[in-house]
Amino acid sequence: MVMRSRRVQIAAALLAAAAGAQGAEVDAVTPQRLAADKGCLLCHGDKAVKADGSVVLANAPSWPEIAKKYHGRADAEDYLVGLVLGGSVPDQRHWRGQAAFSSMWPNAAGVTRDEARTLVRWVLAWPQAPAKTP
Repeated sequence: MVMRSRRVQIAAALLAAAAGAQGAEVDAVTPQRLAADKGCLLCHGDKAVKADGSVVLANAPSWPEIAKKYHGRADAEDYLVGLVLGGSVPDQRHWRGQAAFSSMWPNAAGVTRDEARTLVRWVLAWPQAPAKTP
């Protein structure tokens, strides 16, 4: 009986360790999975869309383009969380000529403020693209 009890304890410890490791792995991909689950990837991506060697307009700016545009802006996080939740106004379009869609629709019905903040922090932490040389 003591031997079986010890085996149960060891098994429980191994399962707990595995669950902890699995939880850490899930946490590491949370922003990517969240972006996919919330539909962000329908319009946004990690690089510009290319066809036949020429750049075509993507539906929306890519993550690196967003990170580069708002890099160093003090209110970037709060501003972008507001855009994710409330959408953007078509006549105040700030990606004119760089994205096909005229605005971003509001997402507050399907995205919580915390989820929006997680996504925005992930995007703003995107590695900065090197500056283009002439």
